[in-house]
Amino acid sequence: MLPPVFGRGITSYMNMTFDLDGKNVGFFEKTAVTEEWTYNFSVFSIYGLENAEHTFAIQPQGGQSSSYLVFDYFTYKSVVGLAPSLVILI
Repeated sequence: MLPPVFGRGITSYMNMTFDLDGKNVGFFEKTAVTEEWTYNFSVFSIYGLENAEHTFAIQPQGGQSSSYLVFDYFTYKSVVGLAPSLVILI
C-alpha cells in the first residue's frame, strides 16, 4: 500500500530495505505523488527460495527524511513440484 500526499510536514515518503535470513535482499523507495492511497502495489518479490524456514524483515530507513511504512497484504506461495521453491510477494 502506498500512501497519498498527506500535506506539508507530514511524511508520505517510503524508504525500506528487505532482509532475508540476515542478508539484505532488496530495497524500495518512493515519494507519494497522488492524493489517493495506492493498494495492491508490490514492493518486493523473490522466487526460487529453498522450501525451508526463513526469517524475513522489513526495515524502514531514515536518512534525510522520515519513512512511512504500512502494507495491506503479504503473499506467501509454496510451489510443489520437481524443484521445491518459495515465492514471497509484498
